[in-house]
Parts: sequence; structure tokens; C-alpha cells
Amino acid sequence: MRAKTGLQGTDFKVVSGQGVQDIVNNQHYRVGRPKWIEELKLQFPLTLQKGLQESESRGESAIAYRNYTRQVNNDRG
Repeated sequence: MRAKTGLQGTDFKVVSGQGVQDIVNNQHYRVGRPKWIEELKLQFPLTLQKGLQESESRGESAIAYRNYTRQVNNDRG
């Protein structure tokens, strides 16, 4: 599906129980469970962490979005 901006993802994947991920303009994006995003060793700002904890304490489900750069090892020898 093409976004209104005209950008199009190149590697859309649904990750069962976690969320979705894609690559747009060579940037990786994840949308889904905050814990899944934290698996990338990415930290949320403290204010967002507090909001996520408050939501969880009320029994609410939070969805987080994060873009990141994936390190690629190009050595093949």
C-alpha cells in the first residue's frame, strides 16, 4: 500500500504477536509492542517510558513506533 507521501516500503513483514516492520528509504521501522522494540536495545525517552508503565498499570495495551538503523556486516569471506 502506498502512503500519501508517495513513499513505499520494500520489506513489509508481519511478526506474529509483536507488530509489523518495514524498510522505507533505507530506514528500518517497527510498529508494535514496546517490549519488541526494546529488543533492538533501543531506549525510549524517560517520559515515554513513564507513560508506557502507567498505561500497563491500567491494563491498557500500548503500541510503539521506532525507526532505527540496522548494522550490516558486508564481509563475505
